[in-house]
Amino acid sequence: MFSTNFYSLISICPIPDKFENTLKLQGLEEIKALGQTFNPETMECVETAKGEDNKVLKVRKRGYLLNSHCLRPAQVVVGQNDK
Repeated sequence: MFSTNFYSLISICPIPDKFENTLKLQGLEEIKALGQTFNPETMECVETAKGEDNKVLKVRKRGYLLNSHCLRPAQVVVGQNDK
């Protein structure tokens, strides 16, 4: 059978989801960067790679907006054509 600690763990698992939902209700939203055109106002380019010019190829660290203001820019890998 399961120990008491297992049941305690199950009861606290929903806490991150509840916390995230509370933040969303307060106006927090994740910056959707993958596949988008690079936007220096909400994104920080940490690396370039071969790919479609000026498109986000990979998100290294998620970014967030709070009431439409950039709280933390998304750290992204941006495509660059080698011509």
